[in-house]
Amino acid sequence: MNLKFEKRVDYEVAYEEYKKVANYLNKKDYQYTKVGSLRRKRDTIGDIDILIKGNKNEVYSYIMNYSEVIKKITEDTFLLKSGIELQIIAEKENFTYTKWVTTGSKKHIKKIEEIYDEKGLKINKKIEDEKEIYERIGQKYLEPKKRNEL
Repeated sequence: MNLKFEKRVDYEVAYEEYKKVANYLNKKDYQYTKVGSLRRKRDTIGDIDILIKGNKNEVYSYIMNYSEVIKKITEDTFLLKSGIELQIIAEKENFTYTKWVTTGSKKHIKKIEEIYDEKGLKINKKIEDEKEIYERIGQKYLEPKKRNEL
């Protein structure tokens, strides 16, 4: 039996750790954003998810040189000295669409995709703003924090 225990930390703790990573990313002038439960401002966070615009190999190599990283867990997941896992999503194309998908929640994404399917539409991955996803199906834009509820 393979049990996975997920360590969660308070939002404030994760956000402080995110700001440290952001300072490191600013040295390289990357375009990036927090995604996942951190962007949705959940009370507790399982890991820090950051979407970075760039070449995967270059981005992962740069993250490996971050002084707070103590171990690479998978190709895109790193363990920080704080004990929090850092997941990096590197994307050169479709940055805004990827931001929307990786922000979640999974239930919310599924619900919006179902509305698209019902209308016989496909989500445009070449968007400039997340609002376009909602406008195309006549829905009001939903702030990330409210995407936990669907």
